[in-house]
Amino acid sequence: MLIANEDRDLYVRHGGIMILTKGASATELGVLASHPSKSVRIAAVVALRRQGAAEIERFFDDADLFVRKEAVRGAYDENIVEALPALAGRAQMISASISEQDKFYPLTAKRAIYAAWRLGRPEDVARILSIASDTNVDSRVRRDALVALLDWNEPPVADPVVGTAVPLPEGRSEIAARELDALKDLIASLASASGEGDLLELGLKLARQSKVVVPNGTLFEILSSTQLAKPARRLAAELFGQQETDSVALKDAMAVLLRDESADLRSYGREFLMKTDRPAALLLLGEALVSPKSTVAEKQQTLEILGKERGPSAEKALVETLKRLQEGKLAKAIVLDAILAAESSPSPEVARALASYREELSQKDPLAEWFAACEEGGDPKRGEEVYLNHGSAQCARCHVIDGVGGRSVPIFPRLERITLVPTCSVH
Repeated sequence: MLIANEDRDLYVRHGGIMILTKGASATELGVLASHPSKSVRIAAVVALRRQGAAEIERFFDDADLFVRKEAVRGAYDENIVEALPALAGRAQMISASISEQDKFYPLTAKRAIYAAWRLGRPEDVARILSIASDTNVDSRVRRDALVALLDWNEPPVADPVVGTAVPLPEGRSEIAARELDALKDLIASLASASGEGDLLELGLKLARQSKVVVPNGTLFEILSSTQLAKPARRLAAELFGQQETDSVALKDAMAVLLRDESADLRSYGREFLMKTDRPAALLLLGEALVSPKSTVAEKQQTLEILGKERGPSAEKALVETLKRLQEGKLAKAIVLDAILAAESSPSPEVARALASYREELSQKDPLAEWFAACEEGGDPKRGEEVYLNHGSAQCARCHVIDGVGGRSVPIFPRLERITLVPTCSVH
C-alpha cells in the first residue's frame, strides 16, 4: 500500500503509518531502514517516533535527506533517550553538512547539538566546542554550539529547541574551565574575522562565565580593533581589566578606550581607570557630565558610575548635577539617570540635594516626578524589551505600538512618552 501510494494520498500514507505503529514491533520497523522505498522508510520513522523506540536511530544515516531529518526530529522532539547518544555522536557530521545557502534555519544540526547538550557528558563538551571552532561550519550552527555551552551549567527550564520542559539526565556533569581550553584558540581566530562579531561576543561571554583565561595579547587586540563589534570589544576590555596586573599595559588599554569613537567604550574606559587612578577617573567623570561633546548615553553611564561611588569627588559631581536639575538647566534626557544615581549614592549631602529638588515639585500631582524624569532620554532598546517581554507588566497584551500588541486599550502609533507614563504607572 505504501509503496504503490508513493506519498501521493496523505490519507493512505497516514493509514499505512498507523498500521505499522500498531501492528509492527520496533525491531521489525528498524529492519525497514534498508527498504528501497522512501515512502516505506519515512512511514517507519513516524511509526517509531510514535512508539518512542530507540530503533529510530537506524535512520539517522538514511540516503535521503528528508528521511534523515524526520528521524532526527522524531528522536529529539519525543526525547527518545536511548537514541540520543547516537544522535549526539553524529553532531559534528550533521553540522558539517549544513550549507550557508540553505534557506531555512538548520534545526537538524541544532537538534544534534542539543542532544549532546542534554546528555551532558565530558565528551559532549568537546564535541560541541569542536563544532563552534570549525570555520567550515555554517555560522548559524556555530552560534548554536556556543549558546549550548553558555547554557550548559544553568540549563533553561524550556528546552531550547522544542520550547517545553524536558527532564535532563541525573548526574549531568558541569563544564570545568580545563574542558574549554580550546576556547582560547577559537577567540583568537574570531578576533581576526571581522564578520563574526556575534560569535566572538558569545565566545568571550563563555570565557568570562567559565573563567577561561584568554591571553592578554588577544584581548588587547580585540579591544583595540575598531573593525570589531562594540559588545565584543567591551567584553574583551572587561576580561583584560580582570586579568592584567601590569600597570603600563593597563594604561595602554585605558588610553585606547578613552579615545574611542564609541561613547560606551569611553565610559567603560573611565570606569576602567577607577582601578588604577581613582582621582583622575573621577575628574574625567565630572568633566563628561558637563562636556558638550559627551553623548546622552555617555552621560547616563557616567551618572550610573558616580551613583555607586563614595568620596568627595563623586559627591560634588552629583550635588552639582542636582543643582542644575533644580534650576532647570540639566538636559531632560538625563534627568531620570540623575535621580537614580542620587538615590543610589550613600552621601547624605546628595540625599539632601535630591530632597530639595523633590520639595519643589507639585505636591498635587503624584506623577510630577515621572513626567519630569521620563520626558526624554532612557534606553529605547531596553524600553522595547520591557514592552515586548516583561513578564509582570505584559504591556503588549493590551497596548499596540507600531502595529504590535493587543487592542483592548488605546493604540499608540508610536512611543508617546507623556501618554505612556501614566499608563505604565497605573499598571
